Amino acid sequence: MTYTTPGSSGEFLNYPTNKVVGVFADWTQARAALDALAADGVAAEQVGVLHGPEGAARLDATGERHGILAQISRFFQRFADMDDKHTQRHEQELAAGHVLVEVYVGDDESARARTRDLLKQHGGYFINFYGKWYVENLAP
Repeated sequence: MTYTTPGSSGEFLNYPTNKVVGVFADWTQARAALDALAADGVAAEQVGVLHGPEGAARLDATGERHGILAQISRFFQRFADMDDKHTQRHEQELAAGHVLVEVYVGDDESARARTRDLLKQHGGYFINFYGKWYVENLAP
């Protein structure tokens, strides 16, 4: 199964609504988690992967690299302090060469729990669910 970065190449990445997002220290862990997700029936279209400095540039925590609309989006995220801190943390993790895996689960709580468990079993950390109006910490 092939996974690509969320959105089209170079596109600004906005808030990951209804997604579980986890960080992995390396590709070996991330690949094991991706394989486990596929074995659990998660479709490739539901999964996005970002890696390294290129992923950090795509995430663009300030929005500066993607123009005024991206900057406005990040400006409003700063009002939701946790969202802004998470975006900054994700960008730092990516810049350090780590892998970010996001999985669309909608509002299905059982899918959220299964996804958390699979990511965690394979070394995932800083695992969170990003709902429409809230962030839920699923694993440190």
